[in-house]
Amino acid sequence: MKSPRLSLAMVLSAVLLVSVVVNYAKSPVNPGISTASSLGTNSTVLYCTGLSSSKHHEAGLVTFQNTSGEERTITVSVASPDAPIASTKLTLKPYRTRTFNPGSISNGNYFGISAQFNGTGVIAQESVMNGMGVTPCIASGARQWYGAGFDTKVGGMGALSVYNPTGTPAVLNIVAFTPTGYVAPAPFQGLSIPAHAQQLIDLGTQVVDRADIAVRVTVLRGSLVIAGVQESGSHVSLLTQSSPPQKSATYSAISTAASAYSVIRLANTQNRDVVAHVKVNDGVYGTVNLTVPVSGYSTAEASISPNTAIAAGGLVSVTVTSKRPIATSLITGDAKGLTWLPSSASSSKVVVTDPLRIGYQSLVISNTSNKTIHVTETQLNAGALKTFYTIKAHGNLTFLAETRLTAPNSATEFVASEAVLVATMVRASAPIGIYPVAPLYSR
Repeated sequence: MKSPRLSLAMVLSAVLLVSVVVNYAKSPVNPGISTASSLGTNSTVLYCTGLSSSKHHEAGLVTFQNTSGEERTITVSVASPDAPIASTKLTLKPYRTRTFNPGSISNGNYFGISAQFNGTGVIAQESVMNGMGVTPCIASGARQWYGAGFDTKVGGMGALSVYNPTGTPAVLNIVAFTPTGYVAPAPFQGLSIPAHAQQLIDLGTQVVDRADIAVRVTVLRGSLVIAGVQESGSHVSLLTQSSPPQKSATYSAISTAASAYSVIRLANTQNRDVVAHVKVNDGVYGTVNLTVPVSGYSTAEASISPNTAIAAGGLVSVTVTSKRPIATSLITGDAKGLTWLPSSASSSKVVVTDPLRIGYQSLVISNTSNKTIHVTETQLNAGALKTFYTIKAHGNLTFLAETRLTAPNSATEFVASEAVLVATMVRASAPIGIYPVAPLYSR
């Protein structure tokens, strides 16, 4: 008679344990560290990769920001193909930032970083030393990753930084889409990434001297943290956010200034032709509609500047739509080099911050929906000061960024009731708008 009772107790204990695990999964310790590439993913670990040392062009930095009113401790682990794994601990005071250079504890050339922290409210951005390339760290690995707009032309570099933060090896395939079609180089199939390792994969070793390349990374075993690294002239861009094919994408602030070069790159990852409709709105002279056919398994471009049909001299908002999903990215810059920005998925929360204090010229918040929305702005370290706005359907809310990011370590959050917000900050530059910066999504 004791045995059945014991079995029943064991069953009840197991049920209770499963219930606790499920409830924990539904209400994790950190309710909302997520970025545009991992919306809806909650975690107390952030991952950053694609960073280089000062020995290789420019030093890459990670800036952690504590948006909460309590102290946080961060345990940072740095992996590199050129050096042993190194680790350290950082302390973040309430509402403060701390910038970390992985080269300070590792002798490697390229880095992958895991940052584990206690509590909620820590956000992180990775950047190159001069602050031109800024992108969010992400909260989880991916099984599939897309990037549009790579170049492997002579004088530049298009590469993938792949980081495996787990304890088991991972395997991946890489295929490329070019203006002339699909490429699947044999050396890019079945690549193995060891446990706790980071590798840099130069696309130009197999897709040689080509412009406008899109890639699709499929992880066959495991889960990986992936970033695109694009070197163009004196500019280095980092792309942590996957740009999966979508039927609609919005770019809030694209430069049409004289001498600026701005294009939307489009990638069709299916074996069926598609037509992209590119709507350009400058807010003054109305809209210009461009039609761009994109053949199956290939890439194409929509020129925003120079373009005689589009008024020069300012910032425009661009929406790309198509009947079937396509991957997109923005390439913008001048003769010194080009900057790369992926499409951002719309979100209900957007956090803007200037952790390196490099200064921004403007901030544009776009409503991607067909109806008017109400948005709440909260300045997170200013006594939770709130301001309320209304944005019309497909309208924009534009600020001079210094009016939102003047205080040291400040961060501002914009919240809508639905996931319809897309935001872009633009660094002060000449010509205007050639250094767009992707904001953080949620916190």
